[in-house]
Amino acid sequence: MAVTQAKFDEGMKRLQASLDKILAEQKSFSVSIVALQDEVRKISAENANLQDEAKKLRNDLEQEKLRNNDLERRLLEIEVRERRLNLIVHGLPAEKHNQSVTSNVMSLLSDKLQVTEDISLTKCYRLKRNSSSNITSRKTSVRPAPVFISLDTDRRIQAILSEVDK
Repeated sequence: MAVTQAKFDEGMKRLQASLDKILAEQKSFSVSIVALQDEVRKISAENANLQDEAKKLRNDLEQEKLRNNDLERRLLEIEVRERRLNLIVHGLPAEKHNQSVTSNVMSLLSDKLQVTEDISLTKCYRLKRNSSSNITSRKTSVRPAPVFISLDTDRRIQAILSEVDK
């Protein structure tokens, strides 16, 4: 019986050692699990912050797109309003050597179109022609380039156009 008791005690010691080893590993796993849980909480909080920031950036982007669309619309309205004040005159004879384009246009307005209103040109110049667009007539002369004129008010444009329609 002594041998069995000794073997039993020996088995119990090994069993206790294994149990102690398992308990130590369990504690180590518990510590690791707690550390992992803390890390997961930190990552979750960081993720939530990043999602909030991404949502804010998407909202900001949408606001900027709306603002950009509004500015593009307003710019187009301004360009259209400015273009209403422009005319292109075709067929105006070339200037004589001591005459400017502006005086040539003013002469056309007062003499030929009989515009009586005081006309103030803000811009007046000949447009350039491409060499391929020069159209020669039967007399082999090249037509003068059209003249761009810009006026300061819509009322003056209407005064000119009403005389052209007559």
